[in-house]
Amino acid sequence: MAFLIMPRLLSRPACVALAALGAALSLPARAAEAPDVEAPEIETPAVDSAPAAPAATPAPSPASAPQAGQAGQGAPQGNAPATPAAAHTDSVKAAAPAASAPEIENPSNSEDITVEVDPRQSRNQDRSLGLAMLYSAVLPGTGELYLREKPNAKAFLLAEAGFWASLYVAFMARESYLNSARNYASDYAGIDASGKSSAFLENMANYRSYLEKQHRQDSYELAQILSGKRSGDYDIKPVESNYWDFGSSANPENTRHWNTFQSTLRYYRASKVAISFAVGALALNRLASLANTLRVYKHTSAKTLGLNLTPEIGPESVGSQLTLRF
Repeated sequence: MAFLIMPRLLSRPACVALAALGAALSLPARAAEAPDVEAPEIETPAVDSAPAAPAATPAPSPASAPQAGQAGQGAPQGNAPATPAAAHTDSVKAAAPAASAPEIENPSNSEDITVEVDPRQSRNQDRSLGLAMLYSAVLPGTGELYLREKPNAKAFLLAEAGFWASLYVAFMARESYLNSARNYASDYAGIDASGKSSAFLENMANYRSYLEKQHRQDSYELAQILSGKRSGDYDIKPVESNYWDFGSSANPENTRHWNTFQSTLRYYRASKVAISFAVGALALNRLASLANTLRVYKHTSAKTLGLNLTPEIGPESVGSQLTLRF
């Protein structure tokens, strides 16, 4: 009642100020009388990192206080929520998990790198190259066996055995054919050829007889005379023990005996060639074994080997020098 009368006694500006003061004083009382209303819970999805803080709301100025009061008078008392922006911020902070730093693998836990060296490259470093070369020169394959190369040693030993067997067979064949030629000459040439040399038998194969008989033009004596030699200068002395004769070619049987004798000597010469090949094969087998021993020792001794071939040219001779460094 007092508020209705007083505006009539006061001026208009004073009444406006008094009304604003009354509204400000009545607002806390009304807020205290209003029932407590729980702020609604707002579910927010989990985020990896905390959201940025909301911008600060500027404080209301004194001039705007009456307007806020008037707006509060018109709002219903039971629907005034308690600061939803602050409740949303607190809920997000409570729900957001703490961001953890990424795990960094410790390099000390990684597996160690192991470098393995082939033991075969140094298994012969305690062996002597000179001794291995000597073994290979004496018997191919023993040098490789000394250097623990059993497959190579087996191959060289088998080859060596085969070459020695070939040499033995060729040698026996040579002696057999030589003895056969001697026996055949003794039977069909009228001479004791048991002690005659192979060169003597070769002359018998070239000439049917020693002495010139009936102008047959196939005697050893005629060939020596035609070559300019006299009786005392013959390669085979003209003595009774050196005279032979397979008979005249007029008799086919004599010719067949002489041809058989010649064939026997041809086999004898072939066996001599086989002996030469066997000896050469044995020499080559030794050279190959020496070269292989050098190769094996170089790759299994962890040592450096050098082979230098230096030509030497002089005013009177030409040659080369082979140097082995180990």
